[in-house]
Amino acid sequence: METVRTIVCKLAPTPEQATQLDATLVAFAAGCDFAADVARRINSTNKVKVQQEGYPALRKATGLSSNLAIRAIARACAALKVPEKMHSAFEPTSIDYD
Repeated sequence: METVRTIVCKLAPTPEQATQLDATLVAFAAGCDFAADVARRINSTNKVKVQQEGYPALRKATGLSSNLAIRAIARACAALKVPEKMHSAFEPTSIDYD
């Protein structure tokens, strides 16, 4: 069984880098919202099904890289499995990388 580790690090970006990071956070949150809308529309929180249904449109709509699009789908599907979060919107406060 593989151990999953979370790495937390403090960044000290330049103002230009901070702007780019903020834009990426906003795009990721939009990708999560997009994926959640797809999941609700197809009535499924299965990330493979949501990916099959919405991946190309999510990438086109948000400009996310392939990896971030997949991570947005996974985050949205996981969140929608919690009843209290079924109708929530995502905030641009964090991002998933693997």
